[in-house]
Amino acid sequence: MRTLPILTALLSLLLAACGGGGGSNNPTNNTTANEPSSVIVVIETQAGSEDFVQMHLAGASLEDAAGGLTDNLVAASRIITVGDPTGEPSGLRLGPAASGSYVALHLVMVPNSGIAIAPNGNSQPVANPIDVRIPITGGLQHTALAASWLVIGHDTIPLAGPPSARSWNPTMTARLDGSNLRLSELVFPVVNAGLLAATATTVDNASVELACSSSCIYEDATGTVYASQAEFFANLSIDDDLVADGDLRRSGRIEATRLRRSSRSDQPRLIGSVLSIDPSTNSFEMLVVARRQNGNQTTLATPETAVIRAQGARVEASSGTLTTFTSLTVGQFVKVKWLSQSANNGVTEYVAQEVEISSSNNISIQPEWEARVLSVDPANQVIVIAPRNNDPIVIQGASVAQAAVLITSTTLIERRQNQGGGSTIITLAEVQPGTDRIWIRGTAIGATTIEATRVRVRED
Repeated sequence: MRTLPILTALLSLLLAACGGGGGSNNPTNNTTANEPSSVIVVIETQAGSEDFVQMHLAGASLEDAAGGLTDNLVAASRIITVGDPTGEPSGLRLGPAASGSYVALHLVMVPNSGIAIAPNGNSQPVANPIDVRIPITGGLQHTALAASWLVIGHDTIPLAGPPSARSWNPTMTARLDGSNLRLSELVFPVVNAGLLAATATTVDNASVELACSSSCIYEDATGTVYASQAEFFANLSIDDDLVADGDLRRSGRIEATRLRRSSRSDQPRLIGSVLSIDPSTNSFEMLVVARRQNGNQTTLATPETAVIRAQGARVEASSGTLTTFTSLTVGQFVKVKWLSQSANNGVTEYVAQEVEISSSNNISIQPEWEARVLSVDPANQVIVIAPRNNDPIVIQGASVAQAAVLITSTTLIERRQNQGGGSTIITLAEVQPGTDRIWIRGTAIGATTIEATRVRVRED
């Protein structure tokens, strides 16, 4: 029985962290390259809610297979974003951590420290657990000689209760190596031997490496596609701001499928919701609830109303897809990158460079499931799965004996090598029932049905 030692250790973490002073939006680590022993955590903020949710993190530790915990890996308590309607990842850098094999990450929160901000600007306190235990899918093999990266995300909707009694009770897991995501605000890009290195401001200024596949798409700020990687690199500047789509490996390398460059802005991005729209001037009124700059986010004590002039601005969905001003609707959550500001009759007006619009795709969560393959039906594009060993399959909060995984035309299916981290794209017919172990990323569309966006198999 190891519950008491773990709880005692967690309380020690909490007391030690809280004794260091109040929380901060600022990263606890400096802006140097990743320390070799650090563990960099990227938080998928899709949480099934239109609310913007933040928590006060007091400490963190890694758990080994015997239930032992590392020392506190957080230098000082801080505010972290765990729910964002636009789905933009947030992150933190932990460490140093000793070499070892770890099965879970513990995040230690200050009790009842959460806050939820609705699109209308109303904020409500949120109750939360002290210890959030996050199992690491496949385990983490960490060495103090290098930095490790973990992507963690929600498997169920964590925010519940009426406005007068909100609570945050998450079920989270650390995703498989090679999780697909989108990182923005990658600054100071440098090309070295065909690889890009940049600083991820949204993740405590951690250094990330970008490997570009032969099919990678390269864009400028307007969405115009470069003819080649060489042309993109030739136009790249140290003063550019990059957005990268791709698979993030636990080594800190992104296998990029799309890269976009634009001029860096030293102004804080505005975060809030659309109050009204004037299509005749391509402008809208915005309720600003927070500002974000260089990865640091500040929630405003009192939301502010501003006018956004979006003539000539890039308008995009949170997925990065280019869209138009007509896609804006009242009540939408937006993020605005701006060029200049002025005052008009007491109201601040901003000339926008980019407007990012939230969508239901970014609000909805996409859990991961691990199971064994019972059967494969290529004709109907279905895989039937069952629990592997004693690990249950939980769909919509209930454990099921088996489930149907629906494969669509956009589902990515890959086979992981038994040794090493390599993988190859395969067809559904190549999935082997009875012998394959399977991981599914997707959306539960029924009590026993999953629509898959990504499937990974490996011989068990």
